[in-house]
Parts: sequence; C-alpha cells; structure tokens
Amino acid sequence: MYTLYGSARSGAAAIEMALSLAGAEYTTVEASSWHKDSGFETLKRLNPLVQIPTLILPDGAVLTESAAIMIYLVWPVLMPASFQLTLTFVLSNYEG
Repeated sequence: MYTLYGSARSGAAAIEMALSLAGAEYTTVEASSWHKDSGFETLKRLNPLVQIPTLILPDGAVLTESAAIMIYLVWPVLMPASFQLTLTFVLSNYEG
C-alpha cells in the first residue's frame, strides 16, 4: 500500500488522481511545512526538506517531486506492455 503525505489544495491532489488511475491502494496523511499537523514530524523524518507531495512506496522507498511521482505511477497504465519491455531492454543494455 502507498502512503501519500500532502495537504488540501496542494500538488498532492494530482498524485491522488494518479493513484486512483493506477488502481493503487493508498492512504493519505495530512502534512505540510506551513501547518504543523499530526503528520509533520513523520514527513520531516522521511523528507528533511518537508516537501509535499511525498509518496511512500509499498517497499518503503520515498518518492518526492510531483512529476517523478506521476511518471512512476502512470507510466505502466499509459504505455503498452510491448513498449515497456523494449524500453527496459534498451535501458538495461545502455553503456553510456
């Protein structure tokens, strides 16, 4: 399950939409740098810059930056499997 740290009327709204589009199970935690709500201290431990949205992946990894989170969540939904396999092959064999 994903955990999304954010605040009303913030970039977290777009991430909630992406989570829904991806069919992912998630919970939300109200947290922001401008309101010291219940999730603030936890957010600060996970993301010292206290940026929202912050997304905790099911494996415990932390993702920040709306664009990166959106790509991570929506890429598999929007890209056909054949394209994903091709891109994975190309990137795994890249010797740059």
